[in-house]
Amino acid sequence: MKKIQFVVFLLLLSTTSILIGQEEVKSTTPLTLSLNQGRIWYTDNDVSANITQVKLKLTLCDLYPKLCPTFTAKWWRIPEKLDLLAPPPIIIRPWPFPLPPTDPWEKFDFCLLEYGSSNIYTFDFGLQSDISNKLVLGVSAGIGFETVSRNTSSINDSNFTITNMSNPVFNYGAELSYAISKRFSVNMNAGMLNSYWGDISILADDGSSIVIEGTTLKSPNLSFGVSVGL
Repeated sequence: MKKIQFVVFLLLLSTTSILIGQEEVKSTTPLTLSLNQGRIWYTDNDVSANITQVKLKLTLCDLYPKLCPTFTAKWWRIPEKLDLLAPPPIIIRPWPFPLPPTDPWEKFDFCLLEYGSSNIYTFDFGLQSDISNKLVLGVSAGIGFETVSRNTSSINDSNFTITNMSNPVFNYGAELSYAISKRFSVNMNAGMLNSYWGDISILADDGSSIVIEGTTLKSPNLSFGVSVGL
């Protein structure tokens, strides 16, 4: 038993020595590329979805070593179709002429309507500081736009189509990064994405349409990923 304890002690000692030696490793690459996978929550609707992020970040630590400015270009991908928003008031409902023999909107249920996949593009400015030689904490905020693809939903035997949309967005958050080597690191991101949706056009199969009032979606998100210095 004592021999086993001694071997375990040696293993712990050697591991600690390796970690202490690795503590001197610090990334000096100003440009990094990150790939993250995570989750976004639409809290007002009790809906969540997977997100993929690709980030290209430039840091200016050589000029400002204590508090480094960062500039990040992000591409967010939400591949899932989502049923979002509580039913807003109808603004307009133009009919084609002559009037159709049946009214598809009598069967329309807004809660069953699904929006298409989304792509989000943002440019962020931030600051980061070293907690240790391997651990870095940063905060950032930025603006951009979101595109929502056209999608058709079948509701009570009738089809309703949401047209393509483009909406401004604002996001902010924090990132914790841990360096594995001078080029590679792992990171965790937590933030909030605000999407400002304008009026939304919905088309029925018979050519009739409605325009419904837009809203603001506030969506917390969390992701984990890996980064490589370029």
